[in-house]
Amino acid sequence: MADEKPARSVTEFLVELPPVDSLLALQNAYSQKSTLYFKTEADEKVIACTIDSFVDRKVFLKLVQADIPVKVGVEVSIKFNLGTEIFFVKAPILKQGTLAYFDVDAKVIQLKRRKEPRYVVPKKWTQSASIISALPGIKPIACTIIDISATGIRFEVINSMHLNYKRDDRIKVKFQVHRRGEVEAEAIVRFFMNRLNHGTLLGLELLFNKEVQRERVSGIVDDIVGFEAASKT
Repeated sequence: MADEKPARSVTEFLVELPPVDSLLALQNAYSQKSTLYFKTEADEKVIACTIDSFVDRKVFLKLVQADIPVKVGVEVSIKFNLGTEIFFVKAPILKQGTLAYFDVDAKVIQLKRRKEPRYVVPKKWTQSASIISALPGIKPIACTIIDISATGIRFEVINSMHLNYKRDDRIKVKFQVHRRGEVEAEAIVRFFMNRLNHGTLLGLELLFNKEVQRERVSGIVDDIVGFEAASKT
């Protein structure tokens, strides 16, 4: 129909992670028991595996089917997920005895895929954010807002504490940015990463039960877009 709105396109781009974040992504793939997938020239089948251990700067793999041939020394693209986030490792598969591994310093690349563009909160703007417990008497967990979109938000837990969330968990959050009113809403955990000596990163999809919540988030996004446009002129 002529009055139908076109589907919003999904933007995708690849970002090479710095060494510290690459290692953290691999460690989280190990702790979350993520499945890694790759192909080699030795076989057309997709090979599935998990990270078995980290030893002597080697990432040892446990193949789902141990009898599948793996060509050694040829760089492959290894795909894995952390929640809804997609990552790739670019590295040759090597062997130590019968065990397959790749080097812990391998390049890790993250696929950024967004329906709604995210905007970083300007550093000089006031902000506050927290995760609210459903249990009475439990203090809110203080967070920093990294970025925000019309439908989602990314938090970093301020204290170096690890949270035991999993994908699709529902939590309650509260946040306020710059001159806009406070937003209190439910959210779905779409991504989390516990980082060594740093707080947990949380990617959240916001659930709006009231139109005022949506309006306030849209207002925050509009403010940031306006600020960025003014900064470039």
